[in-house]
Amino acid sequence: VKGVAAIEQDLMRRLGEAGLQRMSSLGMAIDPARHDVLMTGPGKENTVIEVFEEGYELHGRILRAAKVKAGQAV
Repeated sequence: VKGVAAIEQDLMRRLGEAGLQRMSSLGMAIDPARHDVLMTGPGKENTVIEVFEEGYELHGRILRAAKVKAGQAV
């Protein structure tokens, strides 16, 4: 298990050096290009309140949108 974890860390480090970045979405305004809204719940309207799966971008180009829960005015 430690060997697999070490390989994963090395891979993520190398991808980061190549320009891959994890997008931070929590608390951000909903952007349809960056976020796939899977559900809504009580919270600040049109804001990410929970992240189910992180999104990634490479040199400013979105590779995978983040899967999120959006706030809905009550």
